[in-house]
Amino acid sequence: MGAAYVYLNMRVLLTLFLLTAAVGLGNQAGDVKQRVKAARALGKAGSGGVEQLKPYLQDGSAEVRRAAVSSLAEIGGQAALDPLTAALGDGDGEVQMTATSGLVNFYLPGYYQSGWRSRLKRGTDSLLDRFREDNEQIGRAHV
Repeated sequence: MGAAYVYLNMRVLLTLFLLTAAVGLGNQAGDVKQRVKAARALGKAGSGGVEQLKPYLQDGSAEVRRAAVSSLAEIGGQAALDPLTAALGDGDGEVQMTATSGLVNFYLPGYYQSGWRSRLKRGTDSLLDRFREDNEQIGRAHV
């Protein structure tokens, strides 16, 4: 009975440990989503959000850093130049490309909205158009 009691306790402890770890991982994923939302909200706050976005550039999650750099690029202006320049050294390629677009946007206003993201969206839309069904209400060209 002693060995069975120890075995049962070990199973209970292992189950509790795994449940605690799963809850902890779930909280981290939710925490990342909250930080991404916060970074995007700061982008809508205007130039006052630049200083508050700087800590997000050092975040461990690439998603959070992408959202922060995207917000900085949308804000633009002189205050965003230093954080965008620092983001060029990030290990994530998308963070680097967005920071580059944000810097170019400072010198060529409107580039961020019409740069590589716009071309990617147009390419994706044209690809999806090939798979969409035809509208039956519109007459054919030969009619």
